[in-house]
Amino acid sequence: MTFNLATILRESARATPGKVLAHAVDRAFTYAEVDEISGRVASSLLATGLRPGQTVALQLPNVPQFVFAYFGILKAGLVMLPLNPLLKAREIAYHLGDSDAAALVTLDLVADEATKAVAELGELPVYVVRTTSAEPPAGTRAFEELYRAPDTGEIAPTDADDTPSCSTRAVRPGGRREPSSRTSSCSWRARWAARRSASNPMTSPWWCCRSSTSSGCRAR
Repeated sequence: MTFNLATILRESARATPGKVLAHAVDRAFTYAEVDEISGRVASSLLATGLRPGQTVALQLPNVPQFVFAYFGILKAGLVMLPLNPLLKAREIAYHLGDSDAAALVTLDLVADEATKAVAELGELPVYVVRTTSAEPPAGTRAFEELYRAPDTGEIAPTDADDTPSCSTRAVRPGGRREPSSRTSSCSWRARWAARRSASNPMTSPWWCCRSSTSSGCRAR
């Protein structure tokens, strides 16, 4: 049996298309809008050559693009790796390498550290969410490029344990990693323990829509 969490968004969009899912400053996004935008992201990611099962790292704070990218990654059958936006280049490089990430989505305000990390690893597509009209850093692409492909409406069948993702090595109690166990995702309990021990809500893929800050998006 397969299950993709993006089907929850799809079912909600069909049941209540005009209901607001997320707020961002003075902009509101309905379930139908998020479903359609994330569908475009999914199509665009696959159009770049990515294939289901590959990992896409998501290093974003409380912005609507987190929601679009999160569900887009799921719809494409990709594995989402959440990264804290406050990580430094060395830490980002470790997680990207350890997860065999095939792409990275980051924010322009922290893009310097992200690009340094990618430079250590070699060629890796980097998509930058911009907070201004300035061009994205050299060697990166604007996140808006992931809106170009049309939404096909398709949702890839995946295992329920594929999301949320963490680094590809299993986590032992106490935080040590099992070197010989490489898999596309970790067990739910291992991921939960890792998030709890980190004591940082920004590592959670649900943090974007759980925030109550007026400048971010919050689910309703």
